[in-house]
Amino acid sequence: MTHNKFIYYVTHTIDVNRIEDLLSFWKGRLRGTLLDLAILYMAAYSVEKIYPYSIRKKLEAEWQERAPPLPTLYSTIDRLEKNGLIETKKAEIKDTRVKKVITITGSGWDALEAMMEEMKQFLKVFEYHEQELEFPRRKTK
Repeated sequence: MTHNKFIYYVTHTIDVNRIEDLLSFWKGRLRGTLLDLAILYMAAYSVEKIYPYSIRKKLEAEWQERAPPLPTLYSTIDRLEKNGLIETKKAEIKDTRVKKVITITGSGWDALEAMMEEMKQFLKVFEYHEQELEFPRRKTK
């Protein structure tokens, strides 16, 4: 057995020879990371109070079909709160639902600044392509 055929992760195994598996896993990880960044960013810079549902609506408007479902959003908010990056406070009870206001913490600001800097460094890899306005294509033989 070759050791590079499979990539082992905690939750599942990916056959690197199947590009669909690799892309699907990569998209999931990338979207999860961007969701963390989006929630922190909105909590930090939103002019109005920010709620989980209002985050969902903004993501639907921007990401369209790529917007995460509400359960994913709520579990991400819970994880960020458990890690001390955001706080949620009960704001109002409407019908039988409790609206929670999301605010960023000091640690959240630190994480957001570090994530933004990391994103800038990552995107520098692609800077030299800006003049071409497209990514290079694979050379054909």
